[in-house]
Amino acid sequence: MKRCWSQGIAKTGSGKTAAFVLPMLVHIMDQPELEKGEGPIGIIVAPTRELSEQIHKETRRFSKPYNLRVCAAFGGLSKYDQFKDLKAGAEVNSNRSCFFASWL
Repeated sequence: MKRCWSQGIAKTGSGKTAAFVLPMLVHIMDQPELEKGEGPIGIIVAPTRELSEQIHKETRRFSKPYNLRVCAAFGGLSKYDQFKDLKAGAEVNSNRSCFFASWL
C-alpha cells in the first residue's frame, strides 16, 4: 500500500469514514506492534472539531475488535488526557488541522 492523500465527497451516512479508515486499519495491522510511546501509524486530519469528533468516534468503533488504540487531538477534550493517550502509544491519531501542527 502506497502513501497517498484522498478526498471524499458524498451524502451523510454513505460510508465515507469507513472508506478511508478500514484500509488504514488493514495497513496498521500489517505493521509490527507498537511499543509504549511509539506511534501513531495512521493520522487523520479534519477541518472542524465536529468532524474530528465524529471521525474519532467511528474510528474507535472500527478499531475496537482489533485492539488498536485511537487517540484524539481537538478542542473540547482535556489536553492532558489527549497528550497522555498519545504518549502511551496509539496506532491512530484523529485530530483537527490546527491541533495537528501544535502536536508536532
